[in-house]
Amino acid sequence: MPLGSLAPAGWLLGQLLRQANSLSGALASSTFPGADTVNSSLWVGGDGHKDIGTTQWLPYWTNGNVPLVELLRAAGPSAVALLDPVLDLAGKVDGFMEYVLQHANKTNGWIGPYTNEPGDVNGHGLWDPLNMLRSLINYAQAHPEHERDIAGAVVAHLTQEAELVKTDPIIKWAQTRWPTFVELCQYAVDVIVPAHGTNPAVCPLGANRTQAMLLEAASIFQQKGMDWAGYYHRTGGVKFPTGPVLGWNTNDHGVNNAEGALRWPSVAYRMSGAAADAKEMDVVLGMLDKYQGQPNALFCADEVFCGRQPNRGTETCAVVEAIAALEFAFLTLGDVALLDRAERLAFNGLPAALTADMWTHVYVQQANSVFAGRSHPASGATTPAGPGESGSTSEPARWMGSRGLLARARHEAPDMELQSPTPPQGCATCRGRRSHGSARASFGSSPSGEDEDANFYGVSHFPCCITNFPQGWPKFAMHAYVLQHVGPTGLPSVVITSLVPANATLPAAFGGGRIATQSDYPFGDTAQIFVEGLSRPILLQIRIPGWATHATLNYQPALNGTLQRILCEPGKVTSTKVALHPTVRIEHGLGTLGTPFGSPVEYAGAGEPAAVPSADAASSLLLDGAASVIGSREAGKQDIRSGGPGDTASVLVTHPIYGQGHFLERVQMGFKYCAGYTPLPGQTKKGSVLSLHVVDAATQGGQWAALPHSALHERVLVLGLAALQGLDPGEKLFNTVYTSPPLDAYSFDNYKGYSPPQLIDVGNLHISNSEPLLLQVTFQNNERNLQVQLNPHTGLNLTVVWGADIGPDPPSPHLRWLVPPLNAVSVLRGPLLFALHPTEVKRVVKTYNDFPPTRPHAVDYEIGTNATWNYGLVLPTNQTAAGMIPRFDPKPSVGWTLDFPFDDSGEFPFSISLPARQMKTWGLWKGSMITDAPPSSPVRCNGSDECGSEETIHLVPFGCTNIRISVFPWTVEPNTSSW
Repeated sequence: MPLGSLAPAGWLLGQLLRQANSLSGALASSTFPGADTVNSSLWVGGDGHKDIGTTQWLPYWTNGNVPLVELLRAAGPSAVALLDPVLDLAGKVDGFMEYVLQHANKTNGWIGPYTNEPGDVNGHGLWDPLNMLRSLINYAQAHPEHERDIAGAVVAHLTQEAELVKTDPIIKWAQTRWPTFVELCQYAVDVIVPAHGTNPAVCPLGANRTQAMLLEAASIFQQKGMDWAGYYHRTGGVKFPTGPVLGWNTNDHGVNNAEGALRWPSVAYRMSGAAADAKEMDVVLGMLDKYQGQPNALFCADEVFCGRQPNRGTETCAVVEAIAALEFAFLTLGDVALLDRAERLAFNGLPAALTADMWTHVYVQQANSVFAGRSHPASGATTPAGPGESGSTSEPARWMGSRGLLARARHEAPDMELQSPTPPQGCATCRGRRSHGSARASFGSSPSGEDEDANFYGVSHFPCCITNFPQGWPKFAMHAYVLQHVGPTGLPSVVITSLVPANATLPAAFGGGRIATQSDYPFGDTAQIFVEGLSRPILLQIRIPGWATHATLNYQPALNGTLQRILCEPGKVTSTKVALHPTVRIEHGLGTLGTPFGSPVEYAGAGEPAAVPSADAASSLLLDGAASVIGSREAGKQDIRSGGPGDTASVLVTHPIYGQGHFLERVQMGFKYCAGYTPLPGQTKKGSVLSLHVVDAATQGGQWAALPHSALHERVLVLGLAALQGLDPGEKLFNTVYTSPPLDAYSFDNYKGYSPPQLIDVGNLHISNSEPLLLQVTFQNNERNLQVQLNPHTGLNLTVVWGADIGPDPPSPHLRWLVPPLNAVSVLRGPLLFALHPTEVKRVVKTYNDFPPTRPHAVDYEIGTNATWNYGLVLPTNQTAAGMIPRFDPKPSVGWTLDFPFDDSGEFPFSISLPARQMKTWGLWKGSMITDAPPSSPVRCNGSDECGSEETIHLVPFGCTNIRISVFPWTVEPNTSSW
């Protein structure tokens, strides 16, 4: 519906007013960090000193605040009167739009300060203006007096870009976000050309030539842009990642996928008309769900894809871009399930991205996070710490919470794609923390630099999210009603996409009447819809969400996941009662999918060597610490890089060794290396040391999904000489079969070639192989580092040999999981995700009172808790057991009101009670304040002191929390009385 005709009401109007009178509205007239990117922008006559090589910040801001202002104006004078007169947001928006129009290039019509990528290697020139075109188009809908001028400006700019795309490269940001350009061209063809095609001031080429020019440009941009089909089908040169991504890059960037990939099927379908293009949306969402899914934010991307671990974050930009893209996709594809996803983001991920007063935002949000602030792993801290506990150093450093990832989870693209060791955009304090081969890059399921440095509510984050979050609520609200000119019965149709409170004046072609939705949804479960004052019959289509399996329409069953049709006739008031009757749902299978062992290395006979595969890093190597796989000095090959000076690194070979009970007697390895950080003349630096270990496969990776993390540590076998050394078998943590001297003779910096093959041959081991074994290589870098080359055919040239002797223990069965699936659960009701909200301890860590005019609420917070949070849910074994459904309590807390629906102070609109037990081994990551991954489920608590006694916990809506647990481990109790 055109902006200006739809008005938010009820709590939704209050939410938009709150946004306008807080951080979103203050950015245009403040100087604290982030705000200065708006008011100092070159777009509006500023000096651009905070642009950081791009002019995208003001267009981001207007893309959200133009529809925000126009929605509030549509709500009437009483709503406008509630706008903060000091901030004067409406006046700022009007002034910015007028300035941009007046300062378009008079020669070629280019909108914005640049004329295409001046010295820009990041693709901003062609992309940065596109959000401003969106802003102008929305402004024109609400201001008919400016519609012709804006139409002319949009066509002029698109014409100039149409010329440039014929010859210019389409790179990085423009390359991945090409659907935005195509979308704008399609809008011009749909709306502007029919209205102004004969007006030479708007379409100097005439209607037909303008349309042809726009469609040709759209096609060229698409052809030169990112191959999203090849990416998501994993058939192209750049492939969708099946786990956390190591290197920072624009292809795997979450926001680029939210804006680019989620819009691609819609615009491609409109270009081709092919049903196969429309079905690509299912492919995109299916891949995101399977490999990157998160219950609160659609997918994990902190900033690049980060897998399914619930302590990994999602950038706020990705949340709001995904909402807008899903709404846009519905307009073309008509799939109701897209709106279910949009609502889940809007009612969970979006409010959780900001404090309830909407004055501060978080750069990345996590499904599980009990600390919002800067936090890093403590040196030497290695074990989980529950509430009120300190980490112990008695456990080995690698427990499951800090597990690495298979090398296949790295950015899958030619090495030339990984051009920049420090990303040009992103978290300002996190740059370099994501570089390909950096110390943190290989921690696939461990928190990233963004999770450590950008997980706080404040205003001093990198400027993308602080300028982009404003589009979230307005874009969602403006799509509460959408129009279908020819509905399924041939009549014009109004589609109610969400039952949020709103009302609208319908265009004349749709009967010119009024429509209103009276509801508290999603804080209530019913809605009353009125249509009146029509001059012609229309069809009303009401979305019934997919989760609403017991919904009724006018007290009759209504099929979930459909658009229900109501005929509305002139001269009548059509009143429709919708009742959704949501139930509490438990979603299973959340978290990491697990890592299976590689193909087994089977007993080959006494004295016969057996090769242990290691050539294919993607399937054979599990990286941890500072380890990464990068391009070699020799073309076409790969190296293991051990990180930087002082780092430690580990490479676990994932292929289990099965000896049928025989003793393992010999291990061999061969490799070539070069050493980095070469000392200057006169300097000395201690070189890196490489060690080879033999590891018990069962406890290294964990064959029992129920074992707590403290039991899933690395247990390295004891040499046969251990008994002579006074050690009991199993006591020694590392069975180091070989340690090299410092490796420093062949320089990476003054490169003349790799070392000759370094051969390791260790015999007389006599290690029992009744249990499966693994090989592991570790590095201690000291003052230098190593790159160890992987032979394309034989990798690390690993070989094992058994003896004839058989140990006393019977051979164990083959194992499946190196790292078991997390298999966690979440609790939902309707569109709302529920979370445990521990009592918050909130303090201001930085104010910006020296940045006039003073905005006392624009601060940086640190939020933590002293409450117990590490609970696992208790699930029944008998699914037909009486009372197994969690108890939903519709009663709000004493201080909760609908005027402040996402109250984060501990108030809530309703709650869900469930039985739970404390998981005492689940705690914080490596001595930091970052929540670690929960233990794999089901957790066996019977007879274990690692679980607390059963108690009842209370969950509240996710959007009412700043810190929370929403992804839970679970345990099975055969006699669960609480359910």
